[in-house]
Amino acid sequence: MRSDYPLYIIALICFIITAVAYFANLSGVTELYLYGLVVLGIIFIGLGYVARPKNTAFQKHTIQPVTPAAHIAPTKQVAEVEDKLKIAPKKTATKKPTKTSSKKPATKRTRKRATRSKKKT
Repeated sequence: MRSDYPLYIIALICFIITAVAYFANLSGVTELYLYGLVVLGIIFIGLGYVARPKNTAFQKHTIQPVTPAAHIAPTKQVAEVEDKLKIAPKKTATKKPTKTSSKKPATKRTRKRATRSKKKT
């Protein structure tokens, strides 16, 4: 609860007591007491006004720093998702055997055919 509300309530009680005593015209209540209650009510209104929360347009907003999540241990679900998202390393391409690498010894004709096929690709 805000701290200014009880001060306003006390001020309201002072004004109510003053109004009842004034309109009831109680004997034994002097005007000095009535004036004192009015001044006391005004003082409590002022204290309530001073104690209220301040909302200014030029108030600097405090930004709380974000705590790093490095020290937080991942849960099982997070670990499972990370395992699923991991990409397998690329396999290195292996050389396909050329036509000249057959069991037969290479001749001039087969060498020419092999160089022609390499130039086409």
